[in-house]
Amino acid sequence: MFEHGIQAGSDAGKMNASRLAFACLFLTFQPVQAESLPSSHLSVRPPVQCKGAGRPAPRIKETIRAESIAAPASNIDLDGDGWCDWIISLPYPTNTQLPEYRAGEAILLGTPEGARSFGNMKRLKAFWKRKLPVPEGLVMPGAVTGMAPVLVAYAAEGTAPYFAGFSSAYPDFWGNPGSYRVYRWNHEFDMPQEVSKHDYAFVMRFWQKEFCRGQYANQDFLRPDIKNEEHPLEIFVCAPWVQAEVGRAGHDTNHVQ
Repeated sequence: MFEHGIQAGSDAGKMNASRLAFACLFLTFQPVQAESLPSSHLSVRPPVQCKGAGRPAPRIKETIRAESIAAPASNIDLDGDGWCDWIISLPYPTNTQLPEYRAGEAILLGTPEGARSFGNMKRLKAFWKRKLPVPEGLVMPGAVTGMAPVLVAYAAEGTAPYFAGFSSAYPDFWGNPGSYRVYRWNHEFDMPQEVSKHDYAFVMRFWQKEFCRGQYANQDFLRPDIKNEEHPLEIFVCAPWVQAEVGRAGHDTNHVQ
């Protein structure tokens, strides 16, 4: 179901399937996170630049669409292996007339030989078969999603960064707080994984401190500057309703502790 997406016969069924598939980005089993939150200070710049930025995307099954053919590799290393990855901006299908895109089309991982698909499905299926607990929040390669140009928070060298980009709203940046979440790479399953509420609040507060310094007027939240290639999601991070959501997430984790 998760690996191959969800099919529906009618337009209404397709739209419901699209919404359900995005909801199924998060497998809810055991609350085990990819890695614990580092004590080092976060940064919007990588400690070391990844290798292979600008390489054209190869023609593989995940790059058959016009949006991704020959797309250059980013200067971002999402899985922390030292190689720049391909991150393809793709709109979320907000109606039945729009094409559906999969998470596996939005992210291609860089290697010395070129690009590869993400996801250790063999490992995941082995867990399912043996009925072992699977970490919650894993992003499946076959899940329907949108993908915005990512916003990144780097930790220590040699570790995967935190990032936001998967979306149920893109190209809109003014959606509800759940439209964009924070992720980090899970190396055991080779997939992005949504972080805990504690880490979400920590990373979002870092981005808010970095970007939200009173320069946004109210109208900016309805007409975001999507041409800002370096940090296009900062307009979402700085939205008042998102700041309120971050405050609630931080309060919830403090209350639990």
